[in-house]
Amino acid sequence: MPSPVPDQILVLIAAVTTVLGAAPVEAQDQSLPAAPPPGNPSYRITAHAETGGDRMEIVMEPAAASWTAAAWVWRGDTVWRTRDSDCPALRAALEELADLPPVQPAPWPLQPRRPPDAIAPGWLGPMWGIRTVAVMPDWSTFEVEIQGATGVYSRWAHQTASAVRGCDGAAS
Repeated sequence: MPSPVPDQILVLIAAVTTVLGAAPVEAQDQSLPAAPPPGNPSYRITAHAETGGDRMEIVMEPAAASWTAAAWVWRGDTVWRTRDSDCPALRAALEELADLPPVQPAPWPLQPRRPPDAIAPGWLGPMWGIRTVAVMPDWSTFEVEIQGATGVYSRWAHQTASAVRGCDGAAS
């Protein structure tokens, strides 16, 4: 039976990707609030960097045929914010999240098909923690948090936050 964790990770990655299209508050559409509104945690992805001080929150909303997302990135007193409709990089990042390899929820010795000569991934960057709600194959949900400074998920969070800061907020 396939693990439901990969699906949840994809949702998390999609949310983080939303952040890629943000612009500083001064340049952004003022209809987007300065902070995410409270709401259903099932549609949120939060991430924080242990080094560098970045915080990121992505809020996704279901729509009739698709979804929409808004993202916020904080560094000190500076806030960047954007919507996926204004920042193609954010939408692309969220869609990329779904394509990341699945997470195997077990310690190293219990991993199936573990090659005897496996080594850590080659990317090392800021330590990121990513939290979202995961959905199991039976549609039950649970919170999942991933923390690390190596691998595709940390790289995704770092690149997504950078993309949000770099987005000019102009409608595409």
